[in-house]
Amino acid sequence: MDTLRLAAVAVVAATLGFGVEALAQQTTTSPPATVTLDIPQLLERLSREGYRDFSDIERKGDKLYTVGARDAQNRKMELTVDGRTAEVLAREADDDD
Repeated sequence: MDTLRLAAVAVVAATLGFGVEALAQQTTTSPPATVTLDIPQLLERLSREGYRDFSDIERKGDKLYTVGARDAQNRKMELTVDGRTAEVLAREADDDD
């Protein structure tokens, strides 16, 4: 009886050990690196949102671009854009029109 109990404990311990190792591997994996879009990719995504006539494209640090563009109402805008997702973070009318 003791041998059977000892064998059961050994099986449970081994199973838990493998489970803990697998969990440790999953939690220690670093997230994928976020890549800044190149300018053609950025402009393609912005054009899908209705922007066109792009000008004055500047990279601001690792994650931001400023872009001059016209919106769907033909207003000239200055956009602050997330360089990883092409999300427009801020828009401002460009009075130089």
